[in-house]
Amino acid sequence: MAQIIEQVKLMTRYVFQTETGHILGVAGPGFAAMEMAVANLVVPGSKVLSVCNGFFSNRLAEMAERVEANVLRLVVEEGQSAEPEVVADYIAQHQPQVLTIVQGETSSTVCNTNLAAIAAAAKEHDCLVIVDAVCTLSTMECDMDEWGIDAVITGGQKGLSCIPGVSLIGFSNRAWQHIESRSDQLRHWCLDAKLADQFWYKKAYHYTAPVSGILAIHEALRLVCTETLKVRFDRHLRSSKALQEGIEAMGLSLHVKPIARLNSVVGINLPMGLKVNNYSARCLIATKLKYPVRLVPI
Repeated sequence: MAQIIEQVKLMTRYVFQTETGHILGVAGPGFAAMEMAVANLVVPGSKVLSVCNGFFSNRLAEMAERVEANVLRLVVEEGQSAEPEVVADYIAQHQPQVLTIVQGETSSTVCNTNLAAIAAAAKEHDCLVIVDAVCTLSTMECDMDEWGIDAVITGGQKGLSCIPGVSLIGFSNRAWQHIESRSDQLRHWCLDAKLADQFWYKKAYHYTAPVSGILAIHEALRLVCTETLKVRFDRHLRSSKALQEGIEAMGLSLHVKPIARLNSVVGINLPMGLKVNNYSARCLIATKLKYPVRLVPI
């Protein structure tokens, strides 16, 4: 198992595109990794700027509020990516210690395409950046080191094509130094990164490891590394464009304009007159083309 763990960390660094990132596994869904990032980087009473353009980005803001941070939500217009100039102005004005953002917002099928510029703006003001990359990691570019991201989180079941219930998180050197320097007692025990570090780096017990989950994510990462990221990015983009063109050829319209459109989850406007309940309208329906389609009522 120790050898498997070392291989998982090595492959995760490649997928996250980080040479020095501190990699940890999480026995839980993507939300658990998200909460680990927030709980360990957000100090109670500190300021957090949350870029919100959907359900998951709002959930990051809620998690920060639960650890008693002062949270400012920057709500992005429906169907739009966050503008780096606007985010930079908010950072300069409010001086948050942490910024949270989702690269690909599943709920609205929006991609924050200017993530690199947003992270750069945060770095200028010594603001830590937490990125949810659950549905984008390994399906499109997300360069942790080059973009200056301090925490990248992903779940197993989306971009990595693995199983649910096991997740990964990567902390930058700056973020890990912040975690190690904290003297207050963390509100979480299972999600305490310093305790998790005992298992992932020192071969000591934290809690019973999800052995089958670790083996599953090891295999998912192996497949990504074998294919290589560039080939995988091209394949996902090619397949998604084919799906989008096919949908439009049927006479349906896509919910988000190309400039802000998420490729791994595609939103389709419901035809006028089609009667569905709110639950059905927001469910993911399986397709033979592998890509899930989120129905968005108009």
